[in-house]
Amino acid sequence: MAKVVIIGGGIGGLCTAYALQQRGHDVTLYEGASTYQSPGAGLGIGTK
Repeated sequence: MAKVVIIGGGIGGLCTAYALQQRGHDVTLYEGASTYQSPGAGLGIGTK
């Protein structure tokens, strides 16, 4: 499979990296922040 580089370890980058790895790709993920800081926000999925 392909070698993939993802810049940014936010939720989008992490989910993309995980999905590509599950499909057999060689993924390298780069993040510029030296420490994790909670943004004070959350992600929720509700039902109708």
